Order: sequence, then structure tokens, then C-alpha cells
Amino acid sequence: MKQILYFAHNVQDAAVQKRARQLVEIGASVKLIGFARFEGATDGSHTTFVLARTQDGRLGKRVFQTGISFLKVYQLRSHLKDADVIICRNLEALVLGFWASRTIGIRVPIHYECLDIHRTMLMPGPSSRILRFVERQLLKRSASLITSSEAFVSAYFLPIQRFKGTINLLENKVIAADYPLTAFSERPPNGPPWIIGWFGIIRCRKSLLMLDSISRNLDVQIKIGGRIAAEQIPDFEEILNTNKNISYSGPYVSGDIAELFASCHFIWAIDFYEEGENSAWLLPNRLYDAVAFKRIPIALTSVETGRWLKRYMAGVLVTDPVTEITHLLENLTEEEFAKLTEEVNAVPKAAVFHAPGSLDFVVGQASRD
Repeated sequence: MKQILYFAHNVQDAAVQKRARQLVEIGASVKLIGFARFEGATDGSHTTFVLARTQDGRLGKRVFQTGISFLKVYQLRSHLKDADVIICRNLEALVLGFWASRTIGIRVPIHYECLDIHRTMLMPGPSSRILRFVERQLLKRSASLITSSEAFVSAYFLPIQRFKGTINLLENKVIAADYPLTAFSERPPNGPPWIIGWFGIIRCRKSLLMLDSISRNLDVQIKIGGRIAAEQIPDFEEILNTNKNISYSGPYVSGDIAELFASCHFIWAIDFYEEGENSAWLLPNRLYDAVAFKRIPIALTSVETGRWLKRYMAGVLVTDPVTEITHLLENLTEEEFAKLTEEVNAVPKAAVFHAPGSLDFVVGQASRD
């Protein structure tokens, strides 16, 4: 059994937990090491070591916490010395992973998993240049770059970081085991009031204002679930309390995803949080979850999510969300909704679900010097 150390920026992140489950499912023993951002349990399929608590978006504080975590990693050396391979999710985890490898004395392949480009990495100032330099040097020494969107490669890793190494594209696809057929027995009626779901990390205030406007103009329900980034949306409670058509179900775990998505007609896959940069390049988990559960994603035409949907001729693509979605839902018939659903149903399963061998490159390369 391959021993995998998985260093992560947030051990409680749903996508991190999903990746750890994938590794366990291919027969690996996983030790998840990193930071936590809130109270809560992690998946019981793997061992978890929490080094410190950090906050979402505060890269400076995360860099500081990384520094003081070096000693804690060294204290864990007896638990880590049998590793066959290391995966590092985000830059602070990559620094920790390389430090642990050299300090503990394990010379194994290290893979850099980067599924978001933080805005700080794109700024012109000295701090950003230093971070890019550190990332560039460690990338050169990594066995591969794991990323979830080709746009991250074409917009950042090739032109800015000049990366010439191995790239493994692992989109945020759904694990088949997370796809219960029971979800299909809980569909809402194929007619108004139409329900739009917005699930995940809720940090885009512009999206909230748009959904607020849409649901005030029409008899449309907005269902929100996930963790609210209060610093980005300080007036979330105020907006929620003044619009009877918006409901918030709170944070959720992976086992809740089927029920959440099944309760909606449409899924909001629009994000302006880092507009023109990360938000334009990413392919979010909610895109794949929406299609897996036969719900209709709503996306911007001009971003990578919209291009993905256009490739498969599915979803609702817009340039002016409030105006176009309001017009769509004002006039949408059951027959038209059925056609939109058929288009989503026609998306190939291979585009939505992880292939059984998608992580074989990790365990296949796992070998000691």
C-alpha cells in the first residue's frame, strides 16, 4: 500500500477531502497534514494532522502560519518518514512539503496541486514577486503540476511562471460514489416557482446582489448553502432578512450535496470574486455537481465555465445575468425547461465523473530514491 502525505491549505475543504477519498479509493494510505479554517470534523477514511488555524483569503497570515508550522511538521517526523509520495495543495503547503521532505530525509516525488490562483500571485509589488519566485523554484523541483483548468495553465503557469514540466489536468469532476440515485426521486416540479441554487464557498457579493435583484423582480426562490465569507459579504444577513425569496441552509458536508442540488432547477455557477483572473479561469465543483445531478448551470459566456458548457451545448449562458435570467424565467415554459434538462443529460459522463485511473500517475510514480 502506497503511503501518501497530503499537505493542504485547509484540511476541512470539501475538495481536499474529496481528493483524499479518491486516493484512499485507489488503495493508498493517506495522511492529511495542514491548516484548518473552522471548527468541524474531517473524513474518517484517512489520518489528519492539524498544524494551525488560518483564515480564508488572508495570504499574509497564512504565510506566517506556514513559517511557525515548520517545527510542528518536524515533530511529526515519526508519522511521516514512511511516505512514498507527497502532494501539496496550494503554495504554503508546497513550501511545507519540500521542507518536510528535506528535513525528515525522505526523497520522494512531490506533486504541486494548484486549483486556484490567489490574486496576490498576480500583483506587481515586491511581496507578490517573492511569492512567484518561491513558487517558480519549487515548481522546477516538483514531479508534476496538478491543476483543474487548462485556463490556469495558459493564463498563468506558462506565460507568468514559465513552467515547462509535467502537467496533470484533473478537473473538479464528481466521484461516482458521491452520486446517489436517490437524488432523482426528490426533484422539484418542472415549473414555477423556479429555484436557483448557489452552493459552496459563498464569497461573491456581486453574485448575491444579482440573485437578490432577480428574486425581488420575480417569484423565484434562491437557495444558498455553504460557508459565508463574511469579510467579502458583510451585509449577507441584512440582504437575507429583507428578501423572503432567499433562504440559507448553512454549511454542509459532502453527504448533503445530493439533497441540496436535487432541490433546485438551476445552479448558479457565476463568480466575480476575482473577476478577470481566477474567477475567469476556474472550473468550479458546482459546475460538475450540477451536471451530475441533472441540474442546469447558469454561467457567464466569456469565462472558462461558459466555454466548458458551450463545448457540450448545455446550460444557460449569459452576459448580463440579471436582465437575461429575469427574461428567461419570466417566459420559461415546462417544454423549454425540459429541453434545457435534456441538453444537460446529453453531456458525456466522462466529462463529469472522474475516471477510475485518473490518479494512477501519483501511485505509479511513487518510489523512493
